[in-house]
Amino acid sequence: MIGLSLTAARDAYAGSQPAPAPQGSPPAAVAQPVVTAQPGATPQLATSQPATSQPAPPTTTPPAAREPATPDPATTTIVPANTEPTTTASAATESAKAESATPAWYEQLELMLFADGFVSVNYNQPLRGGEPNVGHGNDWSSGFGFAWAGLDFSYAAAPVGGTVALRFGPVSELYNGQDTDYGLQYLKQAYASFSPRRLDGRLTVDFGKFDTIYGAEVGDSFPNFNYTRGVQVWLQQPFFHTGLRANYQINDIAGLTVIAVNGWNNTLDNNRGKSFGVQSSFATRTGAFEATLGYLAGPEGNEQITVTCPDDQAFNEGDARCVDAPGTPGSTRELRVAGVNSRWRHLFDLVLRAHAGPRLTFLFNGTLVYDEIVNNPVTGSFDPAYIYGVMLAAQYQFTARWAVAARAEFLHDLNLAWTANLGAHSPSGPDHSIGTGTLTLRFEPTPNFVMMLDTRVDGANDTIFNRGDEMGVSTTQVTSTLGVIVKTR
Repeated sequence: MIGLSLTAARDAYAGSQPAPAPQGSPPAAVAQPVVTAQPGATPQLATSQPATSQPAPPTTTPPAAREPATPDPATTTIVPANTEPTTTASAATESAKAESATPAWYEQLELMLFADGFVSVNYNQPLRGGEPNVGHGNDWSSGFGFAWAGLDFSYAAAPVGGTVALRFGPVSELYNGQDTDYGLQYLKQAYASFSPRRLDGRLTVDFGKFDTIYGAEVGDSFPNFNYTRGVQVWLQQPFFHTGLRANYQINDIAGLTVIAVNGWNNTLDNNRGKSFGVQSSFATRTGAFEATLGYLAGPEGNEQITVTCPDDQAFNEGDARCVDAPGTPGSTRELRVAGVNSRWRHLFDLVLRAHAGPRLTFLFNGTLVYDEIVNNPVTGSFDPAYIYGVMLAAQYQFTARWAVAARAEFLHDLNLAWTANLGAHSPSGPDHSIGTGTLTLRFEPTPNFVMMLDTRVDGANDTIFNRGDEMGVSTTQVTSTLGVIVKTR
């Protein structure tokens, strides 16, 4: 049930190039060698012979040769043939250099702090409470708001390392979902890593809670083109997984990642089944084009449910529903859902990224999800459910400080399995189609300060958006959101 997937890098930051050698540098033939000490290896001494010719002999007549002195065996060191003599002082110097080449543990520890706040204007002027900005993620609130603050620790796997990412704020509870019930709403990521030295970093194995490998956008706002999260990532794709992840870099253009996890967005599983995914990635050597294709499959339904019937209703053993029964006191039943572990959810995900020169970048994401949702916990019968979404975005970097980005999305929930509870009103039709358009102006005067101004239009085939007037609901929603992020790197 496992297919191929490709994953793309979500942060588009170019690395710096090494500086050219200064004028007057000695030629390679006379350059001093560099001694590199591998962990656990004895540093070797290297010598270089000068490439220049021997100096001319002196013009004076040399003195008469003297008889060679007889060597004293007590003070003479015999050097075996084909062995270069090494003094104790030189060995000590090279050993000290080897030790200094290995960074201290605290030099391998990376730390980042950031704070993400915003001010949002919803032109529908919805009443306060609930979810004023329907379908939005980090800017769910209208008016002044605070998304979250972050604290990230990471220690490079050489061969053992790890990552811990903490988030504090209203969005942390929205992001972590069921984990909030177990006190894990502030833990975005926490996993240990292992990378065998003999594979030179090509293989990394992670165990714990980590961000999803699917989709084109990430949970934090500043690595993305736009400040607001799109409906595709917020309503259709998983946020995180808990389990095992292995990434193998096949060569300089292709990679493969496999995961075995509890499922979607749960550190503690809601059933005994597990989800399995695989992703592969491809990138041209120039970095002008990147592609990822991904697949994830596994059961996601609850293995046990609670049915509570109020007074004057009785529990029906045939379909686990409450039926009218005047005079019957209320009751609660715990039920095991039949066949839930054989009803698998399947996700297919494609991400494409293309760089049209150093300033212009295009991004595409297409995702299809199929699920089998049990409708009768007694018999295990189910309803098929489909949702698909596409996103196309582009960013143009005017200068090192200024950039503009645009994003268009379309999401179709064919069976109301994902979007039935959007807004404050029940769906009026059998499905939901949602489209969004976002224009973002980005200003980043320093690497530590980012401002992102989004103007966004959302539309749907149903009245899922809130209004503050007598109409109460609308099929459209227009918002302007200014996000401000301060970060240490």
